[in-house]
Amino acid sequence: MTGPRVKMRDTLSPTYCPADSHTSGESLESLWEGAEGLLKELLVTSIIRRHDWVDLDLAAKNRLTNELDDDFLLEELVSLNLLTRYQVERIQSGQGFGLILGHYRVLGRLGRGSMGHVYKAEHVRLPRLAAIKVQIVSRDVEPQLLRRFENEAWSVAQLQHRNIVAAIDAGEVISASPDGDRLLYFVMEYVPGMNLEEAVTTGGPLSKQVACNLIFQAASALQETSKHGLIHRDIKPSNIIMTPDGTAKLLDFGLSRRYESRLTRPGSWLGTVDYLAPEQARDASSVDIRADIYSLGATLYWCLTGQTPFVSNGRIVEDFLRRSNQEPPSILEVCPDLPGELSAVVMKMMAVQPGDRYQSPAAVMTALMPFIESRRVDSRLVPVNKTMLEALPAESSPTDPRRKRRVLIVDDEPTVRKCVKLSLLSEGIDCDEAANGDTALNLLSEHVYDLVLTDIEMPVLSGMELLRVIRNRPGLGNLKVLVFSGRSSPNEMARMMSAGADDYLVKPLSIVQLRSRVNAALRLKESQDAALALNQRLFEANQEMVQNLSSLGDSLAQSTSNHQ
Repeated sequence: MTGPRVKMRDTLSPTYCPADSHTSGESLESLWEGAEGLLKELLVTSIIRRHDWVDLDLAAKNRLTNELDDDFLLEELVSLNLLTRYQVERIQSGQGFGLILGHYRVLGRLGRGSMGHVYKAEHVRLPRLAAIKVQIVSRDVEPQLLRRFENEAWSVAQLQHRNIVAAIDAGEVISASPDGDRLLYFVMEYVPGMNLEEAVTTGGPLSKQVACNLIFQAASALQETSKHGLIHRDIKPSNIIMTPDGTAKLLDFGLSRRYESRLTRPGSWLGTVDYLAPEQARDASSVDIRADIYSLGATLYWCLTGQTPFVSNGRIVEDFLRRSNQEPPSILEVCPDLPGELSAVVMKMMAVQPGDRYQSPAAVMTALMPFIESRRVDSRLVPVNKTMLEALPAESSPTDPRRKRRVLIVDDEPTVRKCVKLSLLSEGIDCDEAANGDTALNLLSEHVYDLVLTDIEMPVLSGMELLRVIRNRPGLGNLKVLVFSGRSSPNEMARMMSAGADDYLVKPLSIVQLRSRVNAALRLKESQDAALALNQRLFEANQEMVQNLSSLGDSLAQSTSNHQ
């Protein structure tokens, strides 16, 4: 028995052109040649991707095009990975509208954010996953909710930061039905991993190194939002994703606003109760970045202890009144083995009065730096040759513990210099700081350094100009230069490498990556220094041997002359 036909063309946006879903080399008609009914509509609308259909073997294509039962057809498409179970359920229930959003096809539901539902999606022409947040615009939807949804898309689009989920696209689709809804959507990067609420719930509290590293990265994200005058207002464990490589990603800016904006009604509160700052509980319209710092501190408390900071009695109003003057708890009450200094950091982040907290996310980053694990990553570059090292005097050996490696950090932002310095000091590396290129050149004239770590964009003397001077200045030997920037493109970074840079990093700097790249460059320098020293020793030995042979030859000649 044939199942019910589902008209899929109603899922298309009026601006969507089926011809846009194919490239040259194959006619659009040939793509679904022999297909009828539901299968043809799935191909026309790109709910089945053209690329996937083209790659299908001929026997499977013939089997699908000859299938007359829609339910059997859909099951076969799932088994061949051409459709997901979620897509099939939507199709069979007659809710196909919204399965295609612009150039993306929806694969399944990821969850719900502060504004709208979030879906996993895939580009119809590229092998690229995405997360799409969707807001249904019906007749009874509140205009304020629509403004918040649009505000989130606008806010995230301004932020380009490795610890913030990036915005990719936005748009709307309108149902072909006269009484149908329209959908607003915006597309974000798809981030694999789990959020911190899931991570702690399933695996227990995180180690202090992992927890502090993740919160450090989240604070770095907040430092970027504050530069744009944005307040998140919903920092909590479920809004920070931990990727498999240990990167933290901040998401869900549905409740964010600018400092000067008053989208929220005075006297109202927004956010999750367990992580809400006292002043935000009183009036969400008047808070600043310090409210996010409070919530981030509460999130760190959760990561370290596996518990929310405050116990609720189930009555929200009473919880709010008590929270307005309730001192933050100590993590030592739950985990006495944790350092008291770390407990003090958490308590300061969660101070009742905003003026008693850290006043910026950068200050939080500095406070967390001592608790982040030092991870040495072995260089895959030129290894130090054991024979070379043994041939050198002990005091000159690159691996001699008495020999301190020295790095010059050049950046016009004091916070960046301090964070980098603290990170490298824990590696046993001495560091000096310079606020500009001119100061760096003066220090290079007065001291010997192993490596210069410089920003590209600086006043007076740019990083590129500093690099040129260094490479043209005699006597600097194997000095390594690492450049970093938050704005330069990969092509610009490649030009820096061509100009003489040894490596580059992208701001914001990952602590683990920073240490790894610096250590790799230093190990390479040590190898090169050892090779040069050995070469010099061999040259001197060769010269001495030549002199000895010359002297021996003179002696033999003299001896022969005397005998004659």
